[in-house]
Amino acid sequence: MKRDRSKGVTFWGWTFIIIGIFGLLLTILLFNKFINYQGEIPKKQISYFWDFLAFSLSIVGGIYLLKLKNWARWMILILCFLGIVDTILTSPIVFNNSAVEQKQEELIKKYKPEHQQKVRKQMECMDKTLPFVNYFTIFIFIILYLCPIIFFTRPKVKEQFKNKIDKIQ
Repeated sequence: MKRDRSKGVTFWGWTFIIIGIFGLLLTILLFNKFINYQGEIPKKQISYFWDFLAFSLSIVGGIYLLKLKNWARWMILILCFLGIVDTILTSPIVFNNSAVEQKQEELIKKYKPEHQQKVRKQMECMDKTLPFVNYFTIFIFIILYLCPIIFFTRPKVKEQFKNKIDKIQ
């Protein structure tokens, strides 16, 4: 007996498949950029392993969401929760700004001495708006991760993922 799948489950299934494919391709393309000539992977880029794993699981989860497998629903819920944690932990707000300041100083040194003061003022202006942009970006990502969590924990949606054996009992 075939189970009916709601439009919301279909939407989220295809969304996770499409985002997973594009994210996986982008991760693979960008990963090669961060490998040193000696073949060493910088510690900072270990997050690419997480991205590769998360996007791969997103594709698998999306496919099996379309087949109404309950384990896929749980996998997507866990991935979204881990996405929220990852967003918060890897945000520039959490990390020390010394690396950012060092990059800015390196950039300023590339300008002629007579232009360095102007560049410093422009960067100070950017530093004032950057926290707002960071908080806003984190907020948007958290909302995007919360949407499927809220959707897949609704009773009517959970009912679609019940096995035929569970429905009989």
